[in-house]
Amino acid sequence: MLQFRACHRSPILRGAKTQTRRIWDAWRVNVGSLHWATTDRYRPESRFARLCILERWEEKLGDITVTDANAEGYTSQAGYHKALLDIYPEAPLNTVVKCVRFVRVPDKTKEVRLTVVNGELRGSDE
Repeated sequence: MLQFRACHRSPILRGAKTQTRRIWDAWRVNVGSLHWATTDRYRPESRFARLCILERWEEKLGDITVTDANAEGYTSQAGYHKALLDIYPEAPLNTVVKCVRFVRVPDKTKEVRLTVVNGELRGSDE
C-alpha cells in the first residue's frame, strides 16, 4: 500500500502523477509489484487506485528534474520542493530519497507483465 495526500488522488487517477519520492530507510516496493494507492492506510475504503511499480532509484531531493517534477504532478521543481516541505519540513535538499515510477492498472489486477515499448518499461495486466 502506498499512501498519498488527498490532493494527489485526481492526478494519479488521470495518469498525470506517475512518480513518488519517499524518505524510507529501506525499499518498501519492488519493480513489478502491485500496490493499492490510498489516502488512509487504516481505512480500506480510502483505496482509490491499483499501481504497478515500473522503476525505482535513489537520488537527492534537490536533484529532481523538471520532467520528474511534472511526473510528480507539479509544474516546476520549485512547486515540487514547496509541496515536499509541507510533508517533510526537516528534510534538506541533499537528503537521499527513494524514487518510484508507477502506472495505474485495473483494480482487479492480480499479476502484471512488464514489457519494453519504444525503450520504455510498461506494465500490462494479465
